[in-house]
Amino acid sequence: MKARAPHFQSCNVLEVTAEGRRLWQFSVGKDSLKATGDLRVEPGQTLPKKLVAKEWQTLIRPRLDLGWLPAEHAFIRAVQLPSADAAELPGMVEFQLEKISPLPVTHIVWVAEGIPHPDGKSQTALVTIAPRDRVETVLRDLATDGYVADAFDVAILRELRGVMPAGDSVWVLVESQVTSAQALVGWFVGGVWRDVSLFQLPVGAVSATTLVRCLNQTAWAGELDGWLAGLPPVQVRVRPEEAAGLATALQAWSGQPVQVEARADRSELAAASAQARLKANPTALVPDEVSARQRAAFVDRVWMRSLGGVFMTYLLAVFVYLGVLNWKKYQLDELKGNAVGLARQYTNTIQIREQVAVLQEQVGLKFAALDVWQAAVEELPPSLTLTRLDFKKGQQLDLTGTVPADSQSEVTTYSKKLQAAKANQQLLFSKVAVERVDATRAAVGGATWTIKAELKKVEAP
Repeated sequence: MKARAPHFQSCNVLEVTAEGRRLWQFSVGKDSLKATGDLRVEPGQTLPKKLVAKEWQTLIRPRLDLGWLPAEHAFIRAVQLPSADAAELPGMVEFQLEKISPLPVTHIVWVAEGIPHPDGKSQTALVTIAPRDRVETVLRDLATDGYVADAFDVAILRELRGVMPAGDSVWVLVESQVTSAQALVGWFVGGVWRDVSLFQLPVGAVSATTLVRCLNQTAWAGELDGWLAGLPPVQVRVRPEEAAGLATALQAWSGQPVQVEARADRSELAAASAQARLKANPTALVPDEVSARQRAAFVDRVWMRSLGGVFMTYLLAVFVYLGVLNWKKYQLDELKGNAVGLARQYTNTIQIREQVAVLQEQVGLKFAALDVWQAAVEELPPSLTLTRLDFKKGQQLDLTGTVPADSQSEVTTYSKKLQAAKANQQLLFSKVAVERVDATRAAVGGATWTIKAELKKVEAP
């Protein structure tokens, strides 16, 4: 048998009938169970995926998904055993399986729950047996609808477990389907459930006759075993439309009045199933290998979806990165274009500035030439004759002339006046020097002279 998986935080219970499906939802507290949903789904419609699909959130908030196994697929037997710990019950029942199972033990799945006797020395084990192939078929049918059942329970057994007998009695719970009917019969004698059996009945009036025959067989077996001395009162839970005929047959059989009650509320039974499976056997009636396969498939699905999510996130990040990269590249190209335009403008500006400087220099040289000419003429003494004025490269002035032999000192005076000459309130020359006074090349009674001057500054006025 399988161990209980702890810490379930929610539970679903699904019932499938010819009229459709009904899904109950419960939230699981520490010591409580609270109903959170009751959904009816018509035939042909699918169960809401958000309610039944197992996604990665189930790893964080475990959920137990139960299914109600149709009573027509189940066998229920009661076995009297010594009192023992709940963990030892499966091993004790296993020794009885070959005797109580209608099928070979390799072809069944089963689950047992113990009911202590008043004396505390014994217990009644209610054993639910189901054919393995039928269970696997139901699992596949539910999985096709998107519901992966972790365990199964039988609603009619859960209804019997909710019964609180006041004394010796025979409880008959009848569940009718379209093509079959089942009757769960429990014999409560001496404060103990002595026998619990699930009988398959035909549909129609003959079902009462078949049920009476089954009750007789159990009564004879009880008399032989010594736990039944006489027929106890009969309690019947059945649909109202079936109550009259069944009550008449059972009253004739027992010779006592038959008390008829309505069937238990299905929502209460769903809550009882959830509580029973949450406390123990959360994989009841599901083969071990099927549970392992379902778990592996769930983990693989979560991993694949996680990897898919990571891959999609990676692709999204790549697309965002490429988009940002292209945007930045566009901005860079735009900046480069602006830089090329600014560089061109800068080059043009430099060229214009140089051209302006050349023009300014030319204008300055023109004015400087005028200033030099003016200074050279105005400061020239009457005794000196200027024969040549050479303005070289706008920086140097060469003056050449003649002077009478007795007036050669005037050349020095002339150079001093040039040294002091001003234009625009600034000295015109930075350096003025008499280069030579040569009497050998002049006419008789005179001399030639040469003065060189360096222009201090050339500016346009």
